[in-house]
Amino acid sequence: MVAVRNTGKALQYASDDLRDDWQVAREALSNDGNALQFVSAAGQSSCRLVPIAVAQSGSALQHASAERCNDFTLAEAAVSNDGWALAHCSEELRHSTELLMAARKQDHRAPAFAGELLRFRADADDGDILL
Repeated sequence: MVAVRNTGKALQYASDDLRDDWQVAREALSNDGNALQFVSAAGQSSCRLVPIAVAQSGSALQHASAERCNDFTLAEAAVSNDGWALAHCSEELRHSTELLMAARKQDHRAPAFAGELLRFRADADDGDILL
């Protein structure tokens, strides 16, 4: 526990049992959200652990399960923390104007990861407020 408290990525050297332990995973993710990549598959799908990781680092969304990547509230938290996290949202969510606006507010390059329809609207320069 002390190791993951000091650096979350220490979780990569932990046993499978420790990677599956909620308290150990929580400590690691509180220190480094991207340690989510070393958490068990159950942890990567967890409604309790993934938000901790995303709050610490929006890019941690890339290590979450597909189900978590399709959660609007979680995706909004991720892109508000790191606009590039839009790249790791589900295809469906990348078509959300609201998410694109939140991502763009954090990083002006985020529209590159928007769904095709939103990229088209942004590129059309028809007075849209997306860009």
